[in-house]
Amino acid sequence: MKHPINGRVAYRVAATFAKRSTFSSSVVVSAPPVARWYWLANYKPSAASAVSTANAASELAGQTYQYFIGSSWLGSNSFRTYRLNGTCSRITAFAGTPAWGDHIKGKHFLQVLGDGRQLFGAEFGSSEGRAVESGLQGVQRLTLATTDRDGGSEYVGFGAAQVLRTAPPGEFDPVD
Repeated sequence: MKHPINGRVAYRVAATFAKRSTFSSSVVVSAPPVARWYWLANYKPSAASAVSTANAASELAGQTYQYFIGSSWLGSNSFRTYRLNGTCSRITAFAGTPAWGDHIKGKHFLQVLGDGRQLFGAEFGSSEGRAVESGLQGVQRLTLATTDRDGGSEYVGFGAAQVLRTAPPGEFDPVD
């Protein structure tokens, strides 16, 4: 017998063990999904009121924002509901009245609802605007709602509404 420090002896033991072993394992490591911002205007709503709209860029409170989601008729209340299925973690937008609105006056109430729970809500006049930012962790259905309090502005809504998607692509993906 050769000395155990000899490299050949150690090699033979390892080779014999490898031949006799029936245990095998493979570990598949996948990268976590990369979070990405998506324009909410590019999602197809699962429900919407007849007067809701999604348009191209709009100017709100002196700032131009890409996309506009809101109400399109004088004195109208509108909503758009999106099925997120818990795949988004944040929403950002700017709530206000676009410069191209015909009747720039009155009070409005805009809301962001996650599964029926208010995440954002603000009442303001037509010349005002508000930044919107809220968490969406676990939210299944997201609703953007506009309420015209006194028959004021023809258009009111959300500019540049985006959601941060944290799950892999699926059936309800946006188009951008």
